[in-house]
Formats: sequence, structure tokens, C-alpha cells
Amino acid sequence: MFNKQKLVIMAEKDVKKRVQDAMNKVGITAYAIAKSCSINERTVYQQITGSSKLGVETIEAFLRLSPDVSAEWLLRGSGSMLLSEPQHETLTGEIRNDNETIAALKETIAAQKIAIDALTDQVKVLKGDIVVPHRSAATA
Repeated sequence: MFNKQKLVIMAEKDVKKRVQDAMNKVGITAYAIAKSCSINERTVYQQITGSSKLGVETIEAFLRLSPDVSAEWLLRGSGSMLLSEPQHETLTGEIRNDNETIAALKETIAAQKIAIDALTDQVKVLKGDIVVPHRSAATA
């Protein structure tokens, strides 16, 4: 059986972390949020950093100031942080944005190139195209 209060606290920590990440990404400060919703800057900062409960007014102010930040991502952690990042569903049903997909493809290509190079060297050895150094009696 799970503790509902503990689950809520964990979820709030996750939301606060996403708010912090998004603020850093889009360049929004606690001061800007506070000014836009007429809340004390210190109060907003404490809500975001964890010493106070995160208020709905703070979240709404942040989303108004950052229209490219996905509310779905901010509150639930689903999808991409930015609405401008196109998303693609992979074969496993995982959602990825273009940057993540490109990075994953580059890693796959690099690994395949290493494997191809190793196989090419093996083929050359088998064909006798590469001279395999033999140990001489002096070096043995």
C-alpha cells in the first residue's frame, strides 16, 4: 500500500525540478515570475527551490512568461519541454524529440562504423591483404 501524502510530495519535487530546468532553459528568473503575478520574489524563489509549497499562481505566471514551455511536460513530465521541439514516437512507443533522435542515430552510426572497420580488417587479413607481422627469432 502506498502513502498518498508521500506520493504528492515526490510529485511536487519533480514539478519543482522541471520548473527549475525550464527556467534555466528559457532564461526566466524568479524575479520575472514574481513581478508578473505580484508575489514577493523571495516567496517565488522559496516555492521553486523547495522550502515552500509550489503555488498555482507561480506555475501559471511561469507558463504565461514562457509560452513555448509545455504545461503537460511541466506538470506531468510527459513529452518535450518545449512545444517547438517536434516529437516522434519510436518503435517501442517512446516519445523523442528531434535532437534526442538525432543523437541516438549518431551513436548507432558510430558503433556500426567501428564494427564495419573491424570486419573490414578481418576480411583483409583473410584475403592476405594485410601483412601480419611475424615474430622473428630475435624478438621472440
